Amino acid sequence: MGTFEYSFPPLRPAEVSTAYRHAHNDYAQFAVETGLIGCAIFFVILVTTTRHAWDLIKDPRSKSARAVAVAWLYAAVGFALHSTGDFNLQIPANAGILMVLIGLIHACSQGRNNYPGR
Repeated sequence: MGTFEYSFPPLRPAEVSTAYRHAHNDYAQFAVETGLIGCAIFFVILVTTTRHAWDLIKDPRSKSARAVAVAWLYAAVGFALHSTGDFNLQIPANAGILMVLIGLIHACSQGRNNYPGR
């Protein structure tokens, strides 16, 4: 991570002479920096988190867990759209918010499995 400015020059078209530090597209930058394996891991994390969030939304027992799940879904859509035209997740505060929400979803999902009757 953080090696885009070093890994992009071999892939850069000849007519582009400017050195870029970021791709201005998180998906392209992530793909260049981590390759297929990193992209696959990130995709699995996002799909798993979204599946857990959807299960929390359907569970009527915890309103606070449902609120966290809705926050995750809104944030995920917002980050997904914003990342297509800007290097949104290269900003530590934005990446931190995304990681905190992922952690909260998984923590709420674990707590959901500990309810009586499960």
